Amino acid sequence: MRPYLLLIAFCCISFPSIAQENNDTIGKDLQEITVNADMQKISAQSATYYPSSKVKKSADNAIDLLKRMAIPQIFIHPVTNAITNSGGNDVQIFINYIKASESDIYGLRTQDVKRVEILDFPSDPRFQGSKNVINIIIQEYEYGGYTKISDSQTLISEINNRGSVFSRFAFKQMSYDLYVGPQYTLNNHNGYSSESLFHLEDESVERNEDIISGKRENISLPVSFRAIYDNKNIQIANTVGFSFGNTGVNSTSGKLSFIPDRNSDGYSYEKSSPSTDRSLIWTGGYYFVFPKNWSLYIVPSASYSHNNYFSNYSTSVPGEAPIINNAREDAYNFRLSSSVYKMLNQSNSIDLTLAASSTKNDIDYFGSSPSVTDHSATDYTVALTYSYYKDSRFYLTLYGGFGGNKTTTNGATTSQCYPFADLNVSYSPNTKSSLQFTAATQSITPAGASRETNIFRINEFLFQTGNPYLKNFQSLKLNINYTFFPCNEFIFQAYARYSGSYNRFINTYTPYENGKYIITSSVNSGDFNRITAGANLTGRLLSNSLVLQVSPSVSRMVSSGYQSMSHNYFDWSINAQYYFGNFNISALYASKSYEMGALTGDETRTPSYYSLRIGWAKNSWNLSLNAKNVFRNDYFAQKVFLSTPDYENIQDFRLPSYHAALEISASYTFGYGKKVASRNEIGEQWGASSAILK
Repeated sequence: MRPYLLLIAFCCISFPSIAQENNDTIGKDLQEITVNADMQKISAQSATYYPSSKVKKSADNAIDLLKRMAIPQIFIHPVTNAITNSGGNDVQIFINYIKASESDIYGLRTQDVKRVEILDFPSDPRFQGSKNVINIIIQEYEYGGYTKISDSQTLISEINNRGSVFSRFAFKQMSYDLYVGPQYTLNNHNGYSSESLFHLEDESVERNEDIISGKRENISLPVSFRAIYDNKNIQIANTVGFSFGNTGVNSTSGKLSFIPDRNSDGYSYEKSSPSTDRSLIWTGGYYFVFPKNWSLYIVPSASYSHNNYFSNYSTSVPGEAPIINNAREDAYNFRLSSSVYKMLNQSNSIDLTLAASSTKNDIDYFGSSPSVTDHSATDYTVALTYSYYKDSRFYLTLYGGFGGNKTTTNGATTSQCYPFADLNVSYSPNTKSSLQFTAATQSITPAGASRETNIFRINEFLFQTGNPYLKNFQSLKLNINYTFFPCNEFIFQAYARYSGSYNRFINTYTPYENGKYIITSSVNSGDFNRITAGANLTGRLLSNSLVLQVSPSVSRMVSSGYQSMSHNYFDWSINAQYYFGNFNISALYASKSYEMGALTGDETRTPSYYSLRIGWAKNSWNLSLNAKNVFRNDYFAQKVFLSTPDYENIQDFRLPSYHAALEISASYTFGYGKKVASRNEIGEQWGASSAILK
């Protein structure tokens, strides 16, 4: 027998499930028979996981729950908590079919989670066309509610306090959610050092910026309220939110030097870029089920943001005036999407989606380069989805359509129309395994700031502008993965993916004003290709008291055009959890990583990350202490390298996330009424996106 078959057999036979046959059992007491229910099952359409009581009890929020469940189809970044799948695509989180924001997740009462569904290309219109979805199912209730109070404090690396109060009350077909989530951050190790080389007309000049001190202080306060009406055939949800953010201090200072020397003792520099933002947001969601298997889902939204941004750069270099780039902005966004779904029969369904959005940014720049920018953009998409089901074994999705956009920046107008298409094929011979292939192509539109026409000075030798004539570029993603559940104690997924960006826009650096300076902008140039292969292996031992997960991967990246380079790299991570009584302990290690900027042309190298967390949970209380990177005392963590014919740059960033730190978290949840549960929760809302060039 092959070794891996022996390993699987050993994992699956943790203890006897059937009493051994024996004629002597007649007249004797039968031994206890333990029957294990499946903790996961898979079909061609979805993978369903049932969190254990230990996991639900110990988890503090939805992200923590997903980490502890060690689901092989998803990857959760240890620092940012961003969730991706094996295809490298972002995964959207829904709670009982309603889209949840990041702040929603922190209010979740994890003890009420019934199951977690991993869905690719779901046909349900309530997922708003999202291709990769995590749908957390919470028990329904008739009336009652609960309030969850939580607070998290990070020390040593920075002072970061995040609190939240979430309350939910339901009565019959109505439910109401209220969320307040203040956050305060004080970072005394902010900023970066840099070494830049400018190849100018007369000579090459080296500019060195060595940081001595840096400080950033930020306060944010999101407030949201949502009301939901829900019955068998109608669901109506309305959310209103207000968000306030104030970065009162964002400054760095240090030593500035030039080679050839202007001054053997060097110079000093100071940077300051405080900002404020205020946003009002409204989002609706209206779902209707009609006779003969028709349904309709309409999602309107509107937002307004007012942003103030201030930038001041000054040095002691003689004759150099301060560079001041300040801006005031009013940003508006309106969006409407609708989806009409029809179940043709038990095997076939179609979905027609129409969406349109309008964005307007009025920006007043004042300072060294005063100007006014009027930016507006209109986007639309028309898409048709066809789905074919064959029992639970075969699932085919064809998604295609076209979109368009019209962008106007200070009178310069560009418009484009582009097609897009996706293919998803899944085959599941049983509830233990599944094979999936996906392909997607789409057109990528430049952000508003990338089309800015004004020119801004960054430092003594560098200027910045946008390019209003940037064209959309086409991308292609391919992914194949195989998932295997031989038993509750072992889960495995292997995958391979390809992503390509063709004639993409990339940052360029060229001579400016007869070669006296360098100016950076963006142009369409060259292709970017990436191939990645990896695996995700999860083992649950000792009756789910010990959970181990290992995730290795290898990648190759190749860039052509203006930025031509290639690189291979290997990374891996391991996660271990152990539960005993009311206590739990978890450890994580993620190896150092490498990324090549497809649009920036730079190379980013990030160090490894490791943590050890001890938790205690009982009844309504959940407490934890997390020690991160305890042996790392250097704040300089991430390095970014850029090399072009006219400009080279190395930046060394201070990142508190990779410095030694302690995180203390506590939450308390109390219920009121009867049949208390959490169907879905509300959180921070986001305003219209800013187009200020920074």
